[in-house]
Amino acid sequence: DTGTPISLEQIDAYLAGIAKDGYKRETIRSYQSILYAFYEMLPDSKRVGPATLAGWSAAMREKGYKPRTINVRISSVNNLLKFLDLREYQLPQCMVPAGEAQPEISRNEYLRLLSCAKILGQECAYLWTKLFAGTGLNVENLPLLTVEAVQAGFINTSDGEQRELHIPTHLQAELTAYIRRSGIRTGPVFVTRTGKRINRTSVTASIQRLA
Repeated sequence: DTGTPISLEQIDAYLAGIAKDGYKRETIRSYQSILYAFYEMLPDSKRVGPATLAGWSAAMREKGYKPRTINVRISSVNNLLKFLDLREYQLPQCMVPAGEAQPEISRNEYLRLLSCAKILGQECAYLWTKLFAGTGLNVENLPLLTVEAVQAGFINTSDGEQRELHIPTHLQAELTAYIRRSGIRTGPVFVTRTGKRINRTSVTASIQRLA
C-alpha cells in the first residue's frame, strides 16, 4: 500500500498535546469527533496518502455537507498531519466568501499562489492565502482576526460548527511580525489606511488576481 499508516494512539497523542496547549474542552471534543470519523473513513490499512483528503472532501460534498463544515473538518485533519510531520498529505481549504461556489485547489496551486504573492511583494495577499487555507476562516469573518486572537493562537467564531479556529504556529509568527511592523496595537489585524474595516470584496479580488 502507498501512503503512511496512522493510528488511534497517534490521534490521542495529538489531542493530549492540544489539551496541554490550552485548547478548550469543547474544541478538543470537536477535534476528537472529526479525527475519529476521519480514521474510520480510511481503508483497512489505515494509511493516509497524497489523495486521501481530496477524496474525503469530494465524498463529503457528494453527501451534501456545507463548504464551511468541510473546511472545518479538513482543517482539523491538516493540523493532525502537521503534528505527525506529514505535511505532504495536507489539503488547502477554500479561499472565497461563504455562500459562493468554493473551488478546490491543489497543494501545488496553493504554493504557487504564495510564491506569486511574495514575488509581487503583496504581503497581505500572501498572509490572507495562508490564513484562509490554514484555518478554514471565511473571508467575511476576517475582522475576527484580531491582535488578541493572534496572541492567543485562536480565532473565536460564532458559526455554530466550531467555536475556535486554531492559528498554525508558523502563521502566528508571521502575523505577529506583520502586526509589529504595522504598528497595530489592538483590534482587527487587517484594516484600511484610515483604520476602517477592510472590504471583503477587495480581499477576494486580491487573491483572485494572484490566481
